[in-house]
Amino acid sequence: MIRRFFTAMAAVLPMAFIASCEKPQAENADPVIATYYLTADETEVIELADQRSKDVRLNVKAVETVGSEANLTFSIKEDASLIAAYNEANSTNCISLPGDCYSFSTKEVTISRYGVNSTTALLTVTANNLEVGKNYLLPVTI
Repeated sequence: MIRRFFTAMAAVLPMAFIASCEKPQAENADPVIATYYLTADETEVIELADQRSKDVRLNVKAVETVGSEANLTFSIKEDASLIAAYNEANSTNCISLPGDCYSFSTKEVTISRYGVNSTTALLTVTANNLEVGKNYLLPVTI
């Protein structure tokens, strides 16, 4: 029996997807900015046999806290438009992971008041009849 494998880069963290949020300030006050980034428990290439799955935990982390008096909610989504830039920067030829090969348990995570780590979203990647020898990429952003 021949086992077919494929490679998928889920939650492409080396691309360092970063978002900044600006806290509202009184007029004439200097703005306070905090930087947030996406983390995952899987940062290497994922290799799966056909029809097998792998779960990847996703979290948002704050580089510094800004003393927020409320919970902060972030949306997590896939962004295939980033694949061309990734390929150019890394001299690769990755293609977009098809939509039927991944799912999110939730597309929103929350950093609790004064916290630095968010709740967890689960990304499930499944090898659904992908071509052998191709590299698939799934950029995940906040």
